[in-house]
Amino acid sequence: MVEKIGIAPLEVSASEAIGLVRQAEAGGFESAWTSGSHGYLRLAAFAQHTERITLGTAVVVQPLINPVAHADMLTDLGDLASGRAIAGIAGSGRSSTASTASSATRRSTPPPASASSSRCCAS
Repeated sequence: MVEKIGIAPLEVSASEAIGLVRQAEAGGFESAWTSGSHGYLRLAAFAQHTERITLGTAVVVQPLINPVAHADMLTDLGDLASGRAIAGIAGSGRSSTASTASSATRRSTPPPASASSSRCCAS
């Protein structure tokens, strides 16, 4: 069994967190995690200072954040981190199976015409 170790530098300044994540990556840690309203901002900074370590958010309760804005942030993070970004996403309600994890990737091609929404506008 392979053990994976991550770091969550939550209660330190942004510059201290970057230093800790760089040290963690050099020391063989597998992942770095954030939470809260500045989580994506910190992960973007970590992406610019690391090369290998996986970068992830703690569980985000989806109904509490605009899903389009969330998808945009996650997609941008995926780009900045060269595909090393992951997110914890939870639905609301009583279901104990509502939580899921998702990898962040950018579409290389536009969605099929059948996937377009009447709310979208052509550019």
